[in-house]
Amino acid sequence: MHLIIEGSELANYKFKAGQYLEIKPPNSIDSWRSFSMANTPNEDGRIELIIKIIANGEFSNYLKDAAKVGDRIELRGPYGQFQLSETSADIIMVAGGSGMAPIIAMLNQLVAEKSSRNIRFFLRRAGM
Repeated sequence: MHLIIEGSELANYKFKAGQYLEIKPPNSIDSWRSFSMANTPNEDGRIELIIKIIANGEFSNYLKDAAKVGDRIELRGPYGQFQLSETSADIIMVAGGSGMAPIIAMLNQLVAEKSSRNIRFFLRRAGM
């Protein structure tokens, strides 16, 4: 599932491609879920996530059965050090499933920077 979170409150939300945040579903007491951002930082107050729907998962059930446009959710973060190094070294990326999110963000960052680094990208498809 591709989830887009938007709001004026996010206009100043600072993160780096590859980092993750935590989300608490509405009506949850203290059940936080971690998701990597699938987009690069922007000034539009927009965060994109790729989420795998898990049977009987609390957040999955909320997204699948109850979520509506305009719902308010709690976020915290960003967290994590999985980021591109500031070198000219070649890059090897391996990902699959919802693990694609930080890789997509990093690839978009490299395109935006017009990077000349050599990139090798390996994707594992589910069921293989």
